[in-house]
Amino acid sequence: MTQKSRNIKKSLGNSEKSAKEANDIDPMAYNVSFGLHNILKGSDVKTFALNVETGTLQFVKPDGTLYIRSNEDSLRTVDQLISEMSTPFNFNLNGSSTGKDDLKFVAEWQNKVGKSLQAKDKSIANFLHFLTQHVHNLPENPPARNNCIFKNCEEYHNAFSKYLESIDTVENFTIFHGAIAIDLKTLNSDPSGTPASIIQKIIDNSNFGPLAGMSTSVEVILNSPENQSLDDYFLQPEEERPRRIKLATRSLSAHIWYSISSFSKDQVSQEVSRRRQLRFLISMLESYHKLEMYCALKERKQGITIKSQVTKKIIKRSDGQLNNKELTLLIQRARRIQRLLHAVNNSWKVLDSVENLSPSYFTSNLNCLNFEIWLEVVKTGKIITFGEAENKYRQYKQFMTTDRIDKIKKAFEDAGEEIELSFQDFED
Repeated sequence: MTQKSRNIKKSLGNSEKSAKEANDIDPMAYNVSFGLHNILKGSDVKTFALNVETGTLQFVKPDGTLYIRSNEDSLRTVDQLISEMSTPFNFNLNGSSTGKDDLKFVAEWQNKVGKSLQAKDKSIANFLHFLTQHVHNLPENPPARNNCIFKNCEEYHNAFSKYLESIDTVENFTIFHGAIAIDLKTLNSDPSGTPASIIQKIIDNSNFGPLAGMSTSVEVILNSPENQSLDDYFLQPEEERPRRIKLATRSLSAHIWYSISSFSKDQVSQEVSRRRQLRFLISMLESYHKLEMYCALKERKQGITIKSQVTKKIIKRSDGQLNNKELTLLIQRARRIQRLLHAVNNSWKVLDSVENLSPSYFTSNLNCLNFEIWLEVVKTGKIITFGEAENKYRQYKQFMTTDRIDKIKKAFEDAGEEIELSFQDFED
């Protein structure tokens, strides 16, 4: 098949797809949409968008965007009125054989083009999938890569994989060449006491005090010995020089080893910090959902959601050190970490084994669809299409909101109370 014939076939396929998709849209939608264009064209609104799932309207203006959300009663009223109205005009594609009074439009279908999963991310996902198959051989505190031995993570993952395959049980696990032992102590995540004492415990047990300034001390670096120079050496008498050489070599060798061991200690500290950060985010998410439950107890004005209440409370508590955008990013990272944790059967030692999994990793390269593809590789070792990823993301969003509503309702039922909640209460 020639390039020209391939292009013709592609064009025909696009036309057929455009016609099918256009015909599937209710004609009333065209009437309302083109009518809205006529209403807004004299205003300063540049773009109008409607989120069909949430019923949210967006009016994009030169200086910002106006978001409009309607309550369920209003939407039901509009639905009823629209259903009783007759369709003013029929719309059809140009060139279609329809009634002479039909209005025409041009349609073009564009397939969604997704960004392919990067080779590095696919490699990480495959390694996570491997670890889930060999989790029985992993110790509770998996070792970390010694970057003096292994230049990059992939080399270490290969060596780690071979080692896990070579042992039968976790009792046979030892720190192999190129790995560093890590001691991560479990933190008490359920402090007892009243809410006020819990807050005080957090302050008392934090190196950051009341979280103001967030400064922490660091160990001073020991510089290279300054008195070890050739000028000093040649100023010494001949009989003194051999002793000077001996002292210099001992001193410099000791400093070199001190620097290398300190480097390794810092690497261990960084790895422990990474593992703690992942746990902090999961712990934060648990408290976030509990805060949603308490905010559900409060009466809300029209247009105020549980999510907006929770956000306001957290930002106020941060005393200006956190804004809405930063909180949203942290919540997104926490949710993705939680989903990965569920995918590996809640085994922290799997996540602990992969140093690439910093909090920022979960939002730096992976958009919504790529994360679904990446997560599927972790679960099954197989790549799914962008269409399948989109379906999985939509299902996840639906499940996430439904699950939060069900859990809050269950908590109220257990307390002998009832509460009415809707998807709009948890709009993101």
